Amino acid sequence: MKKALKIGKRRLASWARKPKATLVFVVICLFFVVLNGAVQQSVWVPENEATEPLHETPPPAKHSEEPLPASTKQASKGWDFFHPSWQVNPEITPAGSLKFHPDSWTVSETSLRKYLLDPRGELSADFQVTDDIRERVLFWMKIHTQYNSYMRVLHDRNDPSIVYGVADFTPLFRASKADAGAMNRLYRFEREIQKELKAKLSEAAGITQTRLLSPWERNQLRSLLSRAGALSVPEAASKIGSIRSQSGQRDEFVMALKRSEELLPYIEATLRSFDLPVELGRIPFVESSFNPRAYSKVGATGMWQFMPLTAKQFISHNHPELWSDPLLQTRAAARMLLIFRTMLPDWSTTVTAYNSGAGRLQRLSRKYRSKSIGRLLEAQDPTGLGFAGKNFYAQFLSANLSEAYRDQIFPLHKKDDEELLLAFEKPIRFGRRFRNQR
Repeated sequence: MKKALKIGKRRLASWARKPKATLVFVVICLFFVVLNGAVQQSVWVPENEATEPLHETPPPAKHSEEPLPASTKQASKGWDFFHPSWQVNPEITPAGSLKFHPDSWTVSETSLRKYLLDPRGELSADFQVTDDIRERVLFWMKIHTQYNSYMRVLHDRNDPSIVYGVADFTPLFRASKADAGAMNRLYRFEREIQKELKAKLSEAAGITQTRLLSPWERNQLRSLLSRAGALSVPEAASKIGSIRSQSGQRDEFVMALKRSEELLPYIEATLRSFDLPVELGRIPFVESSFNPRAYSKVGATGMWQFMPLTAKQFISHNHPELWSDPLLQTRAAARMLLIFRTMLPDWSTTVTAYNSGAGRLQRLSRKYRSKSIGRLLEAQDPTGLGFAGKNFYAQFLSANLSEAYRDQIFPLHKKDDEELLLAFEKPIRFGRRFRNQR
């Protein structure tokens, strides 16, 4: 054994004296030194939160040398379509990506706030936007006028003014010939975005100890949660649990405007005959986009979305084929609204009752001694209004203002107008009947 060790030492010493062997040994040592440094740089260690600086500028571009968390580089594919509200992306506009969406011009938020004040006095005093619902109405004006149906706005369920970002899936439909496949990917990516957004917010709030965020992004999300009123871990968890996705409706609203041109004169004349405000004629914008053939999953039919029991009472008990008739529905809706107004304190609760029921609104108004919808929006009552009920009046006001200022909000060029007219599916059967009875 000793003899073998001596022989091995002599051979190693003779090999080490060779110049080529020394060079190979040095190269191997340098390789391991470089490899060790690269491994240390790839491990992201968060800075001490107590001394973490606040950055006022956006994060560096993708080609920056600043190291990011490894988990950030492995984000879901759906996140590529998401544009967070805490980051500014010059390639995205509210109506869609400039690279993929032709109708990218929309009015600014400043202009929409101006229309909220109704500068031309298009709406009567009963339907002016009050301070307690101003931000909620602004949110729905953005949905109606800025975001198309392939976009999803992620916001807080209880306070829609808290917006976390916009997912623009328009490229999916520009690149895909099969809309069904594109819709399936849209739904999958939408779920991925919500899951990742909740994970990022949970880390920023200190609920989880993941490493998804860079220091800059963590600070931005903490500021966002703070502005949303989530100053503690339980409050942040509640906000994260109330994240909701809302589809844009700009293209559908433009189509509804074209459908309404033939219908609104008759609707307004009917409302005047019942001594009701003509603004109520914009409820079909919210209910059915002015589509007389609309049919909901719960069984509501027609332009005014009458349920079967209501249609039996107000239209016809023995002839279901008349329930979706837009002329008969309009007269029935006017009678319903007239009855509801005698039961409720003002028009905001009356319009909400059209969606949520007069009995419920009457009970809630008495319970909270409320004379308008604003007080009921703040009530955390499990037997009270759901999301649709809390936002129905805000959508109604948004529809009124968007229709009143349509020329400023939807300025169509001649080519765009021709394309849109070709895309509109007018209710031909109703149009012929309406012209015969007018």
